[in-house]
Amino acid sequence: MAGYDAQNQLLNYKVTEGNIDAFVAIIGYETFHGEPLTFHGHDRWNTIEGALMAWPENPSYKYALDNFSWAYCAFPNYPTSTLTSADRFLTYQTTTLTNATIRGYDIDEDRDAVFLEGTAQMALAWKRSGDPTRCNLYLGALERAFVSSSSYPEAGGFPYASNPGTVYGSDPYWIGADTEIAISPGAWYIFARRGYNPLEDGTKKIDPS
Repeated sequence: MAGYDAQNQLLNYKVTEGNIDAFVAIIGYETFHGEPLTFHGHDRWNTIEGALMAWPENPSYKYALDNFSWAYCAFPNYPTSTLTSADRFLTYQTTTLTNATIRGYDIDEDRDAVFLEGTAQMALAWKRSGDPTRCNLYLGALERAFVSSSSYPEAGGFPYASNPGTVYGSDPYWIGADTEIAISPGAWYIFARRGYNPLEDGTKKIDPS
């Protein structure tokens, strides 16, 4: 499950994050739901690390943050140790728009920018784990990156990234990733602030362990 490219051609590789998505999104528990779990267990689970891998063949980008936060929020009885294992992504960066130094999570281990959407996802995961202190710590980091909208009075939000850096992998962020308000970090900020888990349905399915 990877999706389609810009030419509407089916991609021929499998994405860990997309399989988490599909497990949650398809209602109930049918034969279909066993397929992502089997894929994760056989191809993407690192027993020593206790974490799902994104790109096992590439040591530099073996792990991606989404697979830590999403898995914890989506699967029942998922190990809380995955949240501390995500410390590998933590970084201090100075935000382009507010000139604030914040500590948050990057999308991968090159740690060259704070991935604000992912930091909000981790805040929610920490809240779900019963650790509101760490949740509030990372929500506070996002708040220092908050900017007012130049188009709508009394509105504002967060850019996708704190500063110029790279996406998952070594490609640079698009122009505006650190300077334009994005929907996703704002949505996950609200989810974390209110304690709403959009992946909750997955936790009511069978134990994937």
